[in-house]
Amino acid sequence: MILCVSTSSPLASVAALDGGRVLGSMEAMAPRGSGGAVLQMTDRLLQELGLELGAFELFVADVGPGGFTGVRVGVALARAWAWILGNPVGSVSAFDLVDPIADVAVPVRKGLYILRRASGRTEGVAAPPRGCFGYGPHFEHQAYPRAANLLRTLDRVERVNPHRLLPAYHSLPNISEPSRPFGPTGVARA
Repeated sequence: MILCVSTSSPLASVAALDGGRVLGSMEAMAPRGSGGAVLQMTDRLLQELGLELGAFELFVADVGPGGFTGVRVGVALARAWAWILGNPVGSVSAFDLVDPIADVAVPVRKGLYILRRASGRTEGVAAPPRGCFGYGPHFEHQAYPRAANLLRTLDRVERVNPHRLLPAYHSLPNISEPSRPFGPTGVARA
């Protein structure tokens, strides 16, 4: 069995898959709390299915692109579960969890989308072109990555050791220097 988590977008989701079918899935809008949402949904899903975390032989994480912190949360959860149970992990792109064969654009920060063409080529764009799928302010109909969509690309998931699962960042994080730098002991200097 496989447990997939997606936390790269404002829609957090989790899905349990077995034998080429989705056993169950849950999703919730969680733009600032995807980690907690995924943990709660996983707990509820396991209860509904009568399963324990140890029943899963593979943990798959949405590695982005998407929100910098959100992507890291999903990867960290999959890695932690895999380490605890001694299982492998796998990765899936946010693009594939939206649509594995169409043009898909996802926002990575204000004014920047990463567009994956159906050909597989990616590029940064200020606004997504007409006819593609995705989410963000330029889309009338939001198409978020959904963990249950892993079923459509299951044959592409490669099993790896947990230490090899990394976020797929397509742009640098949008961070700035603190206005009051910290000193060597972690205390702000006056």
